[in-house]
Amino acid sequence: MKRHKALQRLSSEHHNGLVWALQLKKASRQEDQSGQSAIVQGFLQFWESELQEHFVKEELYLFPVYYRCVREIIPAVTQTLHQHVIIRSAVLGLQEEAKSGTVSSKRLLEISDLLNQHVRFEERTLFEEIQRNCLSATLDTLLHVPGLSRIVYREFDESAGTKEGGENTRD
Repeated sequence: MKRHKALQRLSSEHHNGLVWALQLKKASRQEDQSGQSAIVQGFLQFWESELQEHFVKEELYLFPVYYRCVREIIPAVTQTLHQHVIIRSAVLGLQEEAKSGTVSSKRLLEISDLLNQHVRFEERTLFEEIQRNCLSATLDTLLHVPGLSRIVYREFDESAGTKEGGENTRD
């Protein structure tokens, strides 16, 4: 199903999450501490600048709009909120490990797997349900929420694990 325009930015952000999941998986296998550290720092910057905000946008704007469509709490929303909590907890653990200089491969794999499963669940299940159960006009109300109405494309430098060039936007 083609993504409704109101969900396109969130889907674009999901792509960024999958890119970072892959980078964390690669970092978990690296023996070079400086390379691993660069990826971890890049991911933590992504967490601070995009992923936390992404969760908040879903929780504060998307889920209430979806509730207006169905008038009940849907298991897919409950599962998504549960995943948000687990990912937040894992990232807090990674932040602590990074501060102490003892990042474990196990933690990197955990976050990689959590992000991968989470994004795929939202794209394949949650967003499909939302589009199936909400009228387009209802979803259109999300187009007026700052940050949800445009798609952000970021270039990713795989070697350094960082984004380059800032944001390019298009409606």
